[in-house]
Formats: sequence, structure tokens, C-alpha cells
Amino acid sequence: MLAREMQVIQITSRTYQETKGLSRPYELGHLFERLRMNRELSRSILAGQFGTTEEYLTQVETGRKIPTLKICLLYSKEFGINPLWVKNKWMHEIISMIEERLKSRLGLRDY
Repeated sequence: MLAREMQVIQITSRTYQETKGLSRPYELGHLFERLRMNRELSRSILAGQFGTTEEYLTQVETGRKIPTLKICLLYSKEFGINPLWVKNKWMHEIISMIEERLKSRLGLRDY
């Protein structure tokens, strides 16, 4: 049973990445990328400041991963974004991802 659940999660995660990645101008990753680029900061510099890897920030900014709340708040502080807004936006993205996974597991993709 656990192996089957892991397979569903992997498939769902891959589907989420394939359908949601890269072209999401309304989501946090895209916003974070735009803010970083406007300040002309490299991902490697920002990763060093945030205590994470450049690869992780790339995945966040391109929509392949939803950032952790900690990373969201670090972006918030670095770029002067209201942390309450960032927390609410982050929660919305997490809930949407969970909702999509549940719909997929239950076979309710069209709802």
C-alpha cells in the first residue's frame, strides 16, 4: 500500500510540475524571480544569503517547487513585501496543490 501511495504522489507531483510550471505569472515563484531580476541579484548570491542552494531557488522561481514558508519570508524581508500577504499567498498555493492531488487520487480531475 505504501509503495502505491508513493507512486501516486510521484505521478501527481510530476503532473503538477508539468502543468503548472514555468508560466505562472500570478504565483510566488514568478514574483520572486521578477523581484530578484529587477535588483540584478544572481540566484547564487541570494541562495547564499538564504542558506539554501541555487538549484532550489531555480526550482522555486520556475514553478517546479512550491517554496517553504521560511524561504517565502526570506524573500519577503529581502524585497520588502508584506509578510502577511506572502503567508496568505503561500497558504493558497499549498491548498491548491493539495486540492489538485486529492482530485487526481479520487479521479475528479474535471471538477
